[in-house]
Amino acid sequence: MKSILVPTDFSTCSINAVHYAADLANHIQAKIVLFHAFHPPVMVSEVPDMLSITEMKDLQIESLEKLAAEIKSKHGTNLQIETVCESGFAVDEIQIYQEANENDLIIMGMKNVGTFTEKVIGSLTTTLMYKSFCPILSVPENYTFKPFKNIVLASEFTDNYASFTFYILTALVKSFSADLHLLNVAKNVHEMSEASRVENKFDELFHNLNHTTYYIKNDDVAEGINHFITSKEMDLVAMIPKKHSFWENLFHEPQTKKIAFHANIPVMALSVNL
Repeated sequence: MKSILVPTDFSTCSINAVHYAADLANHIQAKIVLFHAFHPPVMVSEVPDMLSITEMKDLQIESLEKLAAEIKSKHGTNLQIETVCESGFAVDEIQIYQEANENDLIIMGMKNVGTFTEKVIGSLTTTLMYKSFCPILSVPENYTFKPFKNIVLASEFTDNYASFTFYILTALVKSFSADLHLLNVAKNVHEMSEASRVENKFDELFHNLNHTTYYIKNDDVAEGINHFITSKEMDLVAMIPKKHSFWENLFHEPQTKKIAFHANIPVMALSVNL
């Protein structure tokens, strides 16, 4: 892993994620790219002294450079940091930049919000989890970095995944010499039986890693995963988000989103479209 993209809006939550990314980057010898996207207001000619887009961008770049200096002073001057500022909608600009520069991982902050906002609006982080072709690691508000000892991959255990789907996950497991826990949470015995049929496929994918497989029955998949995270003292949970329609999102909240909002550890959304 060579490059970590870290979008920030300069909020407390996002800056905490920047510090987390800096610690991780130092451990794996990667560079971080501090990225900020701003949406310029509609220009009104009658309003005096309105800043031009260029002037606004210069101010944002100045803030990014100041943040980069603060990160270097705390995490070491050897840490390689780049700063990038673009004007436009954050989701679009982050995706455009990542795809053009092929960053290996995106790290973003996750703020726990109200139920209505969570279900209907969501957050920039969870939106990108369902749109980005790059793995995204969300960091809970106020969470501080610690080396990974136990990583859980929560999956449906299908045979549709190729080894490159888990490239970043495998890299992190190896880098930290962590234990990998493969978890399937099923709502009934039939689903559990179907998942167990492809267990050998997952054993082949992770044959060179220290891994253990678990099957749990729970009517609420997110609840089962969160219980496992707490009881087994996991340091990171990885999942593969499924794309849902707006109405499915509204009335049947996607599992990755539920866990991202409520987990007390970082959540990494992988992508089958890498």
